[in-house]
Amino acid sequence: MPAWDPAAALSTCLTLQDISKASQFNNSFNAEKTTPVLKLIETEAAKGYGKLCLPLTTEKWKERWSQMCLLPTESSEQDKETAARTAEAWRLNPAFERDEVTITRLGVYTP
Repeated sequence: MPAWDPAAALSTCLTLQDISKASQFNNSFNAEKTTPVLKLIETEAAKGYGKLCLPLTTEKWKERWSQMCLLPTESSEQDKETAARTAEAWRLNPAFERDEVTITRLGVYTP
């Protein structure tokens, strides 16, 4: 594949489940010094994929987002107020918690 043609690269899409399973892979990386995402990158590159699509957030973020943004119709006024305050706090200082993301800092990934 020509290096000048980025459209020629093969891509694959991986899921959170793929990342979780990657911790079981036996790759050439030193198992103590790598992460599931890095193992997936190596495995998929060996298959010929030049690009990967990975989820950035975990199910924990989805749960927290749902609690802030999706309320059941039978929610009490107190539940609605609590969710509104939590959502407003997020909007004022948007930040993920460490276990809500798959990438925690540049070059380091977690499942």
